[in-house]
Amino acid sequence: MRKKVFIINLGFGNIQSLMNLFRTLGINAQAGELDQKILEEGAPVVLPGVGNYGKALLNLKQNNKIDILHDFYQKDLPILGICLGAQIFCKKSEEGDGNGLGWINAEVKHFNSMDCNGNPRKVPFMGWRTFAPPSGCLPFACTPGRMYFAHSYYIEPRYISEEFPCQCFYGDQKLATVVKSKNAIGVQFHPEKSHRFGALFLQNWAEWAFHKAPLSRLWQQK
Repeated sequence: MRKKVFIINLGFGNIQSLMNLFRTLGINAQAGELDQKILEEGAPVVLPGVGNYGKALLNLKQNNKIDILHDFYQKDLPILGICLGAQIFCKKSEEGDGNGLGWINAEVKHFNSMDCNGNPRKVPFMGWRTFAPPSGCLPFACTPGRMYFAHSYYIEPRYISEEFPCQCFYGDQKLATVVKSKNAIGVQFHPEKSHRFGALFLQNWAEWAFHKAPLSRLWQQK
């Protein structure tokens, strides 16, 4: 029996690369519009990570998708947000109008074009950073490695807490690498672009998610 994850189609983004990586890991992935059926089935959900904050919110406001996500969150079902998907977890963003989901008490900011010494800063930030989350901060195993980042906006961590269990720096600016609330976990990096490190992260997340979200027979395939 093979289990599946559901990738929410926001109308743009890196859905195919995510699906390919999940399938390489032996995990079926289905992409489509979020609806009440997905909530009832309790399949783990992924919010993909490429696109515009404002446009993504407009998409989610259609057909009651935001309410369905809130129901998912309140039922403690596993949700993974990647880059933009993680930013939507926050209260609001400088990238677009509208309130985010508000699961994380933070705002999404644009990187400063100058550093603290007045030197130009390259934006967007594109590159690799060491990823070594503190032991026990995530509900699944996470082997230290390197992850790939590509973004102009970042989640500003206000303090060290369970909401912001892992952080890093781009120059002198601190950003949240991981955000967490209930069983919603958001990552600023792109696992699907991070080679074996990202693949291992997704595999460990999926194994935990399948354990936390019992899947109906509709989500199992012989």
